Amino acid sequence: MPTVRRQLDPTLRDYVLTLGEYEEDAGITSKVWSRMATKKGSIVPLPSFGSLLHTIAGPVPGWEELAKRYTVQCLDDLVRAREVNGLKVTPSVQRTGSNALLCLEVVFRDRKGRRQRVPYTYRMTGS
Repeated sequence: MPTVRRQLDPTLRDYVLTLGEYEEDAGITSKVWSRMATKKGSIVPLPSFGSLLHTIAGPVPGWEELAKRYTVQCLDDLVRAREVNGLKVTPSVQRTGSNALLCLEVVFRDRKGRRQRVPYTYRMTGS
């Protein structure tokens, strides 16, 4: 019997429930979000899995290009496999009190040509 993958809501960072049942995962949005949220090198058998987004230490000069580069790097295997096409990364900073949040919007087309959007937010360490 095949394993059913649960769909992750990247905004809530939790599984999606509908009428008390877990939604099945279409796959690609969870793959994108999990690569961005995982610290690169934190999974021993997969040392290249994940991103370096957690190393951005605050809204310093050049942080936008760094965020774009780190996002593109962590999604490179999906781009090469043509699961992600037309990748566009839009970074911004949101201030909440004394904290600075790195906000990324990743927009792409999946293998079937459907437009997908994955939001990602991370509290920068140097804020």
